[in-house]
Amino acid sequence: SNNTNPTISNSRISNSSGFGIRCNNSSPNISSSIITNNTSYGIYVENNSLPSIANNTISRNSQNGIYCNNSSLSIFNNIIAENGTTSFDYYGIYNTGGGTPTINYNCVFGNGLSSSNNYFDCSVGTNDIHEDPRFIGEVDYHLQSTSPCIDAGSNTATHILSTDKDGNPRIVNGTVDMGAYEYQIVIPPSVLSISPDKGGNAGAVTVKIIGRGFQEGAVPKLRKSGQDDIVGTNTIYSSNRLTTTFDLTGKEPGIWDVVVENPGKTLILQDGFTIEQGGEPKLWV
Repeated sequence: SNNTNPTISNSRISNSSGFGIRCNNSSPNISSSIITNNTSYGIYVENNSLPSIANNTISRNSQNGIYCNNSSLSIFNNIIAENGTTSFDYYGIYNTGGGTPTINYNCVFGNGLSSSNNYFDCSVGTNDIHEDPRFIGEVDYHLQSTSPCIDAGSNTATHILSTDKDGNPRIVNGTVDMGAYEYQIVIPPSVLSISPDKGGNAGAVTVKIIGRGFQEGAVPKLRKSGQDDIVGTNTIYSSNRLTTTFDLTGKEPGIWDVVVENPGKTLILQDGFTIEQGGEPKLWV
């Protein structure tokens, strides 16, 4: 960009024969983008430019990840990793010409031939980290569940978008991640509780089973070793609650597991329900 102030977001800029992005006397907002495998610099900034660079993944470019010449830029929440690995002359962030980049909350790792050429003539961000970001794969820049970049960014950085490169929520679990992709926590289906959690074997009991990820067609049961399963009837479904009726008439007293047979997966709350001797039927609504 020359003498302009564009917004560059949710983009993939890869495999160019030169710079990924070049800023000349301009102030673009560059966010939530993948800038990788370009044959020169990932981002080249010059001539009094004032870009904001936030939540990008800048990796495996042939020369410097970010090159700053006589400019003052903001660099927050980025992953700047494994750039310029063929020469000792290349860095993750290279500053020259008297510019004053503001740098914080980035993962700057493995740059230059030495794998430690992370900064040149600029201050290390107080909250920067220098660990392997742990991408999913060679060309897949999503984060593994063990990535140190998860929940390691700053929520107050400028120009954080509401969604990440995939269009998923940008802030998950309270704190923004570093890089273009926000790690999406997958909460597995489960059975959490049952109410009431006991009933007498003189009749039926209607219960509410609370959990996550219940699917239409799920079958609620009570299960005890050596006994036939008690299958719920008249079941009403939602994703986090099942209302069902168990006929406990004549069933073995004791502690039973609560089972929900979701299509493709069986969910169990061990020792979740007690059948008592006798007692009146209970109908809960």
